[in-house]
Amino acid sequence: MKRAFLAALLALPVPGVAPAQTAVFASAATEECLAAGGWTECIGASINACMTARLDGYSPEGTLACLGAEVDYWQREHDTALRQHRERAFAADRIAGKGAGAVNTAALERMATAWIQWRDAACDYESLGLGGEGDAARAHASCLLWLTGSEALRLRSDLAAG
Repeated sequence: MKRAFLAALLALPVPGVAPAQTAVFASAATEECLAAGGWTECIGASINACMTARLDGYSPEGTLACLGAEVDYWQREHDTALRQHRERAFAADRIAGKGAGAVNTAALERMATAWIQWRDAACDYESLGLGGEGDAARAHASCLLWLTGSEALRLRSDLAAG
């Protein structure tokens, strides 16, 4: 009973303290940059608009929230491009008379798994040795943003090239 009361008490709003805000993220600036022929300079293009729209926008928390939201955007772009590569690899294996898990599909899966492991390890390393916990978190998110966005663009480019 005491725990339930304490939990309910802790959930009440505190006067004078703003409630936590979720990221106010729109990918419009990134998508406009890409539509105008931009490439890696488009990675991170929507972060400033997100930070401006937030109440705590340029605080460490606001910056991290907006970084995380754009990482999510690029992760979705990466996953979409990778799914299209999987469809092509599977089709190439079928044409060659092989089923799923054959040469093209297996090579793509090995590449995708190795890339994710490399990206995560690189970003873990990049965030080491930074002053505070917030600095390390922002460095990690910035690294994820750059590497995921770059890989998403590379995968898109490969698809466009045929």
